[in-house]
Amino acid sequence: MCTTARVIEVVISSPAKWSHRIATKPDGAGHSPSGSKKPKIPNLQILRALAALMVVFHHSLSATWQYGNPALSLERFQAVGQSGVDLFFVISGFVMMASTHNTSTTARQFLDARVRRIVPIYWIMSVAVAVLLLLAGKTTPLDGSWHLLVSLLFSSQIFTDGYPVVFLGWTLEYEMFFYLLFAIGLAVPIRKGPLIVPTIVIAGLSVLFPISIALEFIAGMIVARIYLSGCGTRLSETLLLLLGVITLLGSTIWPQTLGYRWITWGIPATMIVYGAIFTGQLHLRPIVFLGDASYSIYLIQAVTISLTFKIMLKVWPNLFPEFQIFIATVCTAFAGVFMYVALERPLINVMKRR
Repeated sequence: MCTTARVIEVVISSPAKWSHRIATKPDGAGHSPSGSKKPKIPNLQILRALAALMVVFHHSLSATWQYGNPALSLERFQAVGQSGVDLFFVISGFVMMASTHNTSTTARQFLDARVRRIVPIYWIMSVAVAVLLLLAGKTTPLDGSWHLLVSLLFSSQIFTDGYPVVFLGWTLEYEMFFYLLFAIGLAVPIRKGPLIVPTIVIAGLSVLFPISIALEFIAGMIVARIYLSGCGTRLSETLLLLLGVITLLGSTIWPQTLGYRWITWGIPATMIVYGAIFTGQLHLRPIVFLGDASYSIYLIQAVTISLTFKIMLKVWPNLFPEFQIFIATVCTAFAGVFMYVALERPLINVMKRR
């Protein structure tokens, strides 16, 4: 373990100095990769699964209001479900830093890898949803085409006042923006460029625009630097994990705005990710597999939640809203796993061979 001063030194030091500081724990929790090998941390995949299901819960809870049977008993947990996005952002920042550590990855290689991983399945979903909206008469060919175009270019929040065709894609637009900043950081000839460039740009833009949520990517990168150095803190990782969970649950009793969510949700999410990485790893294969499928689960809910609710209202109109949420969440998880196995994973394998 390290003192607070030592942790600060790790964050601001050159990555080239980390290699001999990497510690390995008996349970593999502290293992860090060398060369181009990426870290395998089961707890991260478990957190991914949890984050995806939290967002599904949030939208399923919102659907009970949309379909006229609100689950008032669960309303206070709406914020907890929303914070799944913040967990995703912190994890994403961690993975970006950890996966490029001690490698010769160029900006082009990094962007190419991320585009191959994120774009194909998202584009397929976007086109499918756009067609459904057109067939349902909820858009015109002209408006629908423009909406689809800016969605496919991850720029709907720039050129429109609303969400992309797949409304969940607003988070992916943040992801792609950060990928670009990280790539620029890899390209510039300065030390710690991947950390410095995004930090300066996002801190500056946050003064003018409500994008401070992107600071959560940076928080994840800082956690990665500490992890890769083998340097933790004197504070118990398990205690920090529990404190993060308690603080996140505390968000059920205070108001939340996008401008400050990086504090009320981002800081607890960072504590949870930090604690999960450094504490003992849970090798729970079914949940780890759900983490592998979390991207498909996250995207497919744009269709499955409304479809499930419409079916339930016809088959069992008097079902308690709490059960409706449970059924919609389970159906979405199964649909996401199916899409992962049948579509996303084969696409990943095809793109790797290109």
